[in-house]
Amino acid sequence: MNKPTHLLKQIRTDADVTQQDVAFLLNIDKGNLNRYETGKRSPTPEILLMYHILFGVPISELLSPQLKNIRKQLIRRSALLHTQNNPKHTLKSINSIAYIQAIVNHLSQEKLYDA
Repeated sequence: MNKPTHLLKQIRTDADVTQQDVAFLLNIDKGNLNRYETGKRSPTPEILLMYHILFGVPISELLSPQLKNIRKQLIRRSALLHTQNNPKHTLKSINSIAYIQAIVNHLSQEKLYDA
């Protein structure tokens, strides 16, 4: 697929479906669909789910840009959490940090959402 901002348009045009027909199916104005397709407006979760259903595109592909940003944020924030010097760490907080670190380690190694 092309750039993420044009993903919706690429999906629609690959299926050879008109913008007008998709807008009708989604129950939105054609102008709004155009703004989603050009990246001028972020699609709502409902729009992404409708594309998933209509065109059979995996949700992870539709959310790829957001997933990459969220993954980076979690990795960065996890490092901060891990380095906090809290002398009152309890067993529960130590277990919590270990659990979060295991998830972040998995995210760091995961290639599912890389483009």
